[in-house]
Amino acid sequence: MAYKLNFGHFLLPLSMNQGPVDAKLAERLFVLRSEYLCLKKRPERHAIRNLLAMLAFRLGQFDRALEYLDKILSPGEDPDNLNALANRRYMCEDLFRVQEARECEKRIKRLLAEDGGEGMDMRCKKLRARSLAEQAFAYAFELFEESVSFGRYRKAIELYQKAVDLAGTAIDKDEMDEWIFIIGVASFIIYKRIKYGTPSEETKTRLQTAVTSFIRTVQDCQDENLVSDSWRHLGVLFKQSAEQEQTSLLPSLPDDFHEYLRTPGMCFEKAYSVSPRDPRILARYAEYCKNTGDMAKALGLVNESIQLNTTVLNLHAFCVRAYILVEQYKEQLNSFKEPSLNLLEDAERDLSITLRFFVTPWHLAAMAEVFYLKALDRQGMLKEGREGMDNLRVALTYCSKAAACHDGQKRPEVHKQRGECLCAMGEHRTALVCFKRAVECEIANQFYKGSIGALVKEYAHVLRHGSSSFTCDPPFLKDMVYWLHKASGTCLSKNSTLKQLTHLQQIPGFWKTFTYYCTQNELRDDLEYIELAAKCGRGSQSRVYRKHSYPTLEASTSALFVNRRRESFHGEGSFKLEVSSRPGISQTLDSIHPETVAVAVSSIKLDAGSSMQIPDKLSRKDSTITKDDSRKHVQPAPTKAFNQRLPNDFFVIYTRSASDWVQHSLLEELEGNRLKGCIRERDFIPGKPELTNYSDCIEGSVCTIVILTKDFEEDQTCVRGMIMAMQEGKIVIPVLRESRPLPKLLLQPYRSLGLDAVDSTLDWGRLEKIIEQQINLTT
Repeated sequence: MAYKLNFGHFLLPLSMNQGPVDAKLAERLFVLRSEYLCLKKRPERHAIRNLLAMLAFRLGQFDRALEYLDKILSPGEDPDNLNALANRRYMCEDLFRVQEARECEKRIKRLLAEDGGEGMDMRCKKLRARSLAEQAFAYAFELFEESVSFGRYRKAIELYQKAVDLAGTAIDKDEMDEWIFIIGVASFIIYKRIKYGTPSEETKTRLQTAVTSFIRTVQDCQDENLVSDSWRHLGVLFKQSAEQEQTSLLPSLPDDFHEYLRTPGMCFEKAYSVSPRDPRILARYAEYCKNTGDMAKALGLVNESIQLNTTVLNLHAFCVRAYILVEQYKEQLNSFKEPSLNLLEDAERDLSITLRFFVTPWHLAAMAEVFYLKALDRQGMLKEGREGMDNLRVALTYCSKAAACHDGQKRPEVHKQRGECLCAMGEHRTALVCFKRAVECEIANQFYKGSIGALVKEYAHVLRHGSSSFTCDPPFLKDMVYWLHKASGTCLSKNSTLKQLTHLQQIPGFWKTFTYYCTQNELRDDLEYIELAAKCGRGSQSRVYRKHSYPTLEASTSALFVNRRRESFHGEGSFKLEVSSRPGISQTLDSIHPETVAVAVSSIKLDAGSSMQIPDKLSRKDSTITKDDSRKHVQPAPTKAFNQRLPNDFFVIYTRSASDWVQHSLLEELEGNRLKGCIRERDFIPGKPELTNYSDCIEGSVCTIVILTKDFEEDQTCVRGMIMAMQEGKIVIPVLRESRPLPKLLLQPYRSLGLDAVDSTLDWGRLEKIIEQQINLTT
């Protein structure tokens, strides 16, 4: 029935519905949201109870979950709450309380039967609008309060806006005020992520929506909590828009707000006057002062906040104080003073308090930085004896914990901190890989943490202190061109200068060698692009040299991009494959041998690693001969595969558009972790027919990775290679490199193995695990 899809929380794509729930995060969410339930009848109380009911149920606390819903449906609250009824029906069905589930279903049917369609009355509008708003609340305030991506905040805004449009005057003012405020909060979070670089239309939209929502709240709302929170959000927005030179994007402000725009700190003072002695506001004000460089005032405010409230409700204050203490320690180092280790000890204590209740990648990365700093002396060198190395090992452990968190692999500060630790240990080549991953995360999420500068400096260090062969090693130089080009594009897109390039240019004789290499290998345009970023920076991003440019930041965060990406592994697509010897005759891959494909799909058992037989194999005859291209300069393959039976652990099928990413990211990551891969540029035998090379490499590898790009179906050899891999009966791992549907032939048998690398932040650990599992099954 239609209502099953429209109401309730259990069918929404929330993180709580997609895997195990972290008990610490769950308990903190219970405490934080329950605090609002203890106040007067808050307008969002039904949304909170629906969210907490689902969380309790996911934790196996069935009685507690039903109590939340029964409270919503009790007399005097909201007996006709559609989400509560749908959620209760879901729970009762799962608990085999069939009669209660049927009663909930009947009540929903009765309420919908009274819905008059387009001419629905005010009561029905209120029910439907509230159901949308409660689901929007779940998107905005579910288990993970922050994430690198912000698709769920977009969804929250969309649903709240639908609720506002539908409700009209049917909803009480205090409830409507809550909706408008949360629209502002979600827009604020998105703007914080996309504020860098050339302003996009979404940058302007989110900034204007946030500012308009908060101004409306402070002018028209009677709820002190919402008003004070709106003032402090305005303070951050006014400051950031000025720093990014984006004040022209602001909406038209009332006359009395121009003073706040000139002096954003006044917004925090206003927030504090509305909610005096509110520890949350004090902590946020302290964070604002820290970001403006006023450390003394920041420390005084955060200490006052902690004195007022030392409970789990004020954990953010402990984090802010830890960040302030770390910044003070680094200031002492930079001013060549004897740094006070007490600052780091106090920061470690504050973060430890936070991590008892709230495990997040950014807090764990902050703890890693504390131990990294404890490992170094005042000159920035590793301390002698065991103390330095022991602290670095602890720091690396915290980095690993951070990477294992929700969105941890996508946070650049995690990879960057790991790289810094490895540098201090002398593991510079491995550190270089970490900085590359950090740069990928920064580009994908517009979340800049200085990784680009760290990467360029690390290249310089490797060249100065590593083997002299690096300066004339073609694979190393080609890899450097690729990553410097990426770094340059990022700098130009956000109007900054690649200043760190001077570290490379000052190495005696190196830049001449690098320039010669680029000139001799058709990379002159890339070199000009890199040098442009180092010289000009501001205003130079309009000039583009490379045909295969990396996606701009603006394009990577468009609404269409995110929406398509979210649906990528749920859709279906088809490929065109040339199957006739006569030119111009083609048919879709999905229509080739339908009975055979059906048998293959139904018989495959991924967990057991069983084979898949397709009796009528496609012809492998091909007139295309593999050429020898000596200018590829791909990194050499490991001498030995991890498996004991075949020459390679994995073979990669990909189009030319994905070639750079395969060579410089996928190979480097997987072959740096004891696996041996096989790719056409490096491992195909010149002179052999191309399809014969495909066949030999597939048969000589444990599994096949298929990199799916938008142009995949245009490369007939890649499509045929994919079919060969499926015919071989070994596991095929789809990796989505660009936003597109998964082919129908791959959809059913291999959907569970599908990995998303659209924003370059692939879950490498999972990919390695899949490959290693197949190796174990074949030995």
